[in-house]
Amino acid sequence: MITSSLRFAAVLGAALSLAACSSSKPPQTFDLNAPARVAAAGGVRGNLVVAEPVAVATIDGQRIVVKPNAGEVTFLPDAQWSDRLPKLVQSKMIEAYENSGRMTSVGRPGDRLTVDYQLVTEIRAFEIDAATGQARVEISAKFINDKTGRIVSAAVFQAARPVGAISGASASQALDQALSEVLTDLAGGRAGPPEPSHAGVIAGGLPWATGDRPHPPTPFARRRSSMRSSLKLAAFSAVIATPALAHHGWSAYDSSKAFVIEGPVVESSYSNPHGSVFLQHGGQRWEAVLAPPSRMSARGLKEEDIAVGKTVKVEGYPSNRTKNEMRVERITAGGKTVELR
Repeated sequence: MITSSLRFAAVLGAALSLAACSSSKPPQTFDLNAPARVAAAGGVRGNLVVAEPVAVATIDGQRIVVKPNAGEVTFLPDAQWSDRLPKLVQSKMIEAYENSGRMTSVGRPGDRLTVDYQLVTEIRAFEIDAATGQARVEISAKFINDKTGRIVSAAVFQAARPVGAISGASASQALDQALSEVLTDLAGGRAGPPEPSHAGVIAGGLPWATGDRPHPPTPFARRRSSMRSSLKLAAFSAVIATPALAHHGWSAYDSSKAFVIEGPVVESSYSNPHGSVFLQHGGQRWEAVLAPPSRMSARGLKEEDIAVGKTVKVEGYPSNRTKNEMRVERITAGGKTVELR
């Protein structure tokens, strides 16, 4: 095993060295495939929006990552993916869920779905490990109730496949097979929204998140129900007089009305589930909803770039629900323009 791993690493090193001196011919382009058949653990009534996965800069591109050892990152020569890897994986996740038939409908942010759940993921590994001679894929996933903002379930999915030869075709095929295994587990129900039942577990056997499990009423709870009913009118009056603080799904923004505003930052947040900045523009205060901090950091947008007092330009879509609120697609700050989706 050790000998074969050393041989693989040596051959890989030779291939990378030869590539540095090779001609500048265009790289081969490879695609990924979603599993055609996914055995689902059960159906779920509801619509799912699949966000583009977050990834560090080395993965967030078209090049095929190779790790000669634990502390070194390089790229396979003369080979590339057909699109940015996070966008490509997002597309295959959607296909996998559609093939599973678990959800009522599946789409991307901005597809104007009435959203019930969001799938938020991070690509932790998508690489050729030269030390083991394997293609390795690891993706963490969180399912979020779009109405409450609660995490319904979370899991980490990983798979590995042996790489036969040092070539774009062999490496991409092994990574494709590993991804297919991960997506089969993900879309098949190892984690995800709860099935429409009163069981204490979700599809796939993972526990309900705190606050999402339906509890049958106890005798004491039934005795208190009349008291609750008598307080409903007062509670309703208090609710409608209070600004809504719940998490907004992407369906709350009108993707047909892109616009741009620019102004000084008067308030800033660089925290989960997503950052935000408040701008003064046209004599009004605007809230601009950004991306999760991990994505902003991976793409080069630092917390100091959107600090109070800095001038930023944001492009995005207006909220259908809240005046002077927008979802940002790209932001220009700190002398650079950063894509957030």
